[in-house]
Amino acid sequence: GKVPGVGLFAGRPFDLQTMEGEPRNAAESMEAWLNANLRPEFKIIYAALREKSQETGPFPAWVTPDLLFNILHWYAVFGIVYGFLWTYMSLREGDGHAVHGPLWFLMDVIKLSYPMLPIIIGCWFARHQKNAGRRMTPGYYLANLKMGLLPSLGPGLLIGVVFDKIIVRTRYFIDSEVADLLLPASWLLGYCLWGFMSFWINPLCKELSWCREAYRKDWGLYPRVYLEPSPKKPWQEWVKKGPHVLLGVFPAPTHGTMSKVMQANAARSIGVTLCCIAVWSTLVIVSYFSDPSQKEIMKTIRRMFSDVADANTIQVLIRTHVVDFVVNTITAFFLIYFTWRSEPVSQVRRNSTGRFERSYSEVCDERCNPLLLNLDDPGHEFEMIFNSMVRKIMSCRMHDVMKFVLAKDNLALSMVARLTGTE
Repeated sequence: GKVPGVGLFAGRPFDLQTMEGEPRNAAESMEAWLNANLRPEFKIIYAALREKSQETGPFPAWVTPDLLFNILHWYAVFGIVYGFLWTYMSLREGDGHAVHGPLWFLMDVIKLSYPMLPIIIGCWFARHQKNAGRRMTPGYYLANLKMGLLPSLGPGLLIGVVFDKIIVRTRYFIDSEVADLLLPASWLLGYCLWGFMSFWINPLCKELSWCREAYRKDWGLYPRVYLEPSPKKPWQEWVKKGPHVLLGVFPAPTHGTMSKVMQANAARSIGVTLCCIAVWSTLVIVSYFSDPSQKEIMKTIRRMFSDVADANTIQVLIRTHVVDFVVNTITAFFLIYFTWRSEPVSQVRRNSTGRFERSYSEVCDERCNPLLLNLDDPGHEFEMIFNSMVRKIMSCRMHDVMKFVLAKDNLALSMVARLTGTE
């Protein structure tokens, strides 16, 4: 399974030396072995799979997951270094304001990504250190990145943009420095509130079918073939060549697609967003009615940190959004810790023939980095797909089955018609 491509159908014993004739390449030998060993009902799935084997993605071959991940990683590093350099230069000015000019125009964009940068750096570290001592495959890593980033998306958009900039417009009636502190304060307190409430909510969510994805320990394996059933299409078009591919580049495990990740993160994202909105609304009301000018609030804050920094330093840290970054760094640790899913550990066992086999096989890229994790036994995988296909067909209306699903399969159509008495 460590050889590039060989693990694609690594299952029952396959030995090039025992094959009859002289195979020209490993692909022809593998196909001959499959045709000889697969059960007849599974061969129809493999035939549909083989027809799609030449499909290519929309991007050139040099656009790889590792390339895009490296761009993301180095953007995060650049954003942190550039942002802290901006803060440092603002502190050197000593007037309590953020510096402006052509050298710092990028900060208008980079400061908006401050909530994401700690998550990206933390996941980059965890990819190598929190996965049984080896580098995580791209699909697993992308799914874990999304799990860490999604909870902060709701509060950032709803509070930071919709409520603060469009609907409420807090800067019209609240001091600007106080308004800059409302979002990081509501995010930190709202996340803590959700963490407290989740002890009572989690047992209730376990009983809901749409929350089952949230309690999985991993994202599953990468399918060689999967189904996209539609009662208006022939069954041959249901069969898709695996694995799932996101954005035309990233392979995804069975439970690591965008829809599955959204299901796994739904309760957390909704809960955190609602808690942050409740805290933010409370802080806005308290800030408005506590003092019309809000000067006392800033005086209290400066008094709390007077032993660490002077008034101008505190003002610069607020206006250059360092407070946002620090707060999101604190919560990033907990988000990664509670949402991270490591890859399953390969189980080595002795089968009925006395041979040792693993629960899955690795498919590596040209640099011998893990790319996919496939189920060891392709026959078992095809059997699950076949059974799933039968269940989907049986759940369709008879009219759709006769007219669309089996319309291009005369043999199957006549058998169904004979069994149902609709000839």
